[in-house]
Amino acid sequence: MREVVLLDANTIWHCRFAEALAEEVRVTIVNPRSGWILSFRSTQCRGIPIKTATLPRGWGSSSAFLGQRILAGLVERLGRGLSSPPVVMLMSPSYAPLAVLLAGRFPLISYTADDYRSYAGWGWSSILNRERALYRCSDLSFFVSETLRDRAVEEFGLDYNRTAVSPNATEPRFAERGSETPYALKGRTAPIVGVLGGLSDRLDLDALAQAVASPAIPTFLVAGPVSTDILRRYPIFCTEKVVISGHIPHEEMHLYAATMDVAVIPYERTELNRHCSPIRFYDHLATGVPIIALEGCDQIDRSVERGVTVVRREDFVSAIEAVIAKGLSSPRQPPPDCFWQSRARMAVTAIEKTLDGPLVRINAL
Repeated sequence: MREVVLLDANTIWHCRFAEALAEEVRVTIVNPRSGWILSFRSTQCRGIPIKTATLPRGWGSSSAFLGQRILAGLVERLGRGLSSPPVVMLMSPSYAPLAVLLAGRFPLISYTADDYRSYAGWGWSSILNRERALYRCSDLSFFVSETLRDRAVEEFGLDYNRTAVSPNATEPRFAERGSETPYALKGRTAPIVGVLGGLSDRLDLDALAQAVASPAIPTFLVAGPVSTDILRRYPIFCTEKVVISGHIPHEEMHLYAATMDVAVIPYERTELNRHCSPIRFYDHLATGVPIIALEGCDQIDRSVERGVTVVRREDFVSAIEAVIAKGLSSPRQPPPDCFWQSRARMAVTAIEKTLDGPLVRINAL
């Protein structure tokens, strides 16, 4: 039986997946960070062993050879004394050099959580080369969306049977009823229409501004920060009907999601949005409120059977108004597969099938 070594859980979506996976199988998380002095620190979080490695600056860049060779040595040390080499999960293309170093000695699983080619400053050709190297070394490659998986299969000639789709997800607290209403929303007129997360140019701000102007919407919530530049460009977001929460710790985000009567996801049509797997989408599925989304995110576009209304830009405001005019009913029950635990169980099954052998199950310890 094999344990899992996961690199890394430094983002909220990686962290939640890692935590759910650790409820199913034995996991050790390795979190690299940059610093001036090479060091290693062992801690635990929720019972999960965490190895924090402080590496030379540039460990995740094109000059990453030294830092990732150090990571390879750490993985080798973690594997000593185990009955079988651990399964190594690499959570971004940054770990392509590490994959090359470990290939053939450890089972390798890649996990692609976004369209990194669309990230500013990452370098399109550099990411392309890293993806190619990472996937070729991987025994199994997870992708958070169908479009990312299909693109990788087509471009790199991957064996489709050695790929799997594991979308992002949410936590059970988003399905809780009767949560305390945040102070900023107490006494506000219903229905509350809202966006979960801050406003950015990743969203169609013109369409959103038109929605805020609708007299059918008495309260509009932005559960996140808004820059002064956006407020200057769109003064309607400064009006009385708009509540802007500012930064919210993720642990409190469910309190704001629970206040919404209608949730909107107004993504712009971009490559990044087309390939993404929005956590906010699964947060809203858990709350059970009506969701109005603009076309453009393939994963949301495929979800109309879940009670999601996906519309063109010109129909966005009228779709919100139609839901409000119809009258708001009781929230829908969340689909059971929208939670991280479902993703983790699916991942364990896929890994065991690919490697033709079991992982160390927590419930068997």
